[in-house]
Amino acid sequence: MRPCAVALCAISLLLDTSPVRAQGPAARLTAPQVVSRLQARYGKAKDLAASFVQVHTDSLYNKRRTSRGVLWAAKPLKMRFDYARPERKSFISDGKTLWIYEPAAKQAFRSALSKRLATSLAFLFGSQQLSSAFRARFAPKGKYKPSKAGRLVLHLAPVKPTAHYTAIVLVVRPKDFVVEESIVVSKHATNRFTFSAIRFDAGVKAKRFTFEVPKGVKLMSR
Repeated sequence: MRPCAVALCAISLLLDTSPVRAQGPAARLTAPQVVSRLQARYGKAKDLAASFVQVHTDSLYNKRRTSRGVLWAAKPLKMRFDYARPERKSFISDGKTLWIYEPAAKQAFRSALSKRLATSLAFLFGSQQLSSAFRARFAPKGKYKPSKAGRLVLHLAPVKPTAHYTAIVLVVRPKDFVVEESIVVSKHATNRFTFSAIRFDAGVKAKRFTFEVPKGVKLMSR
């Protein structure tokens, strides 16, 4: 499976109800309670915009790739990831159709937005799928080291196991329950997004989530 596809896509574990070791109002919350607060935070926003750094690590082939770009998201299930480095490419969804555009290769791909991908990105939309589709616990200390200290690290295992990933890990800022990092974990790879300059209700225009195939670009369907 291509790393970029995995990026845009959390085996069954019991709920860990141990209190999280954090300061402030999040100090005694359980993992499911943190998920609930996170859903509420994202659920009340109409849209969001952010910059991201993506690090894809393949342990099987000992390869690591870093990409950078910006993203926009809006309800329902509208999203756009524009990659700037190392090469330009875009992932665009209007909520029903997923487009992948690779300008250097002069090709675009079109497919229906899969339920699996929508579920793996549920936190962006404050979706209740997050609490119903995953079992939440706190990740073991040191297992997924966050970029900043004092963060909550949630390990989300899918209720229905999937071949595409074994878990989704969310690094949450405890003061406002904003996701600063998202890690898609599969058998031999991790796909880690670090978000910055996160803006809620940024007034994202609807045209961000539309795509027209440019002249001279080959269209392929999946």
